[in-house]
Amino acid sequence: MKCIAKIANKASINEMTKRKAMTIMNQITEKEISAGKILLDWPRLSSIYCLKTGENKTQSDIAKAAGITGVTLRN
Repeated sequence: MKCIAKIANKASINEMTKRKAMTIMNQITEKEISAGKILLDWPRLSSIYCLKTGENKTQSDIAKAAGITGVTLRN
């Protein structure tokens, strides 16, 4: 889950959001329901949880921190 911490730090995402994203990614990995693209699955989850935790981050913010485009994130 180093990739989650790295991207979260680049996007200035708070610790609570980062931990929720890590928990969800662990559950997804354990249940084998991921598309196999862990780096691309995490930003989607993070952007959802930024909204739920009241953190104001856009998909563009998350995509930029992950080194991908907004289009890639949405796809």
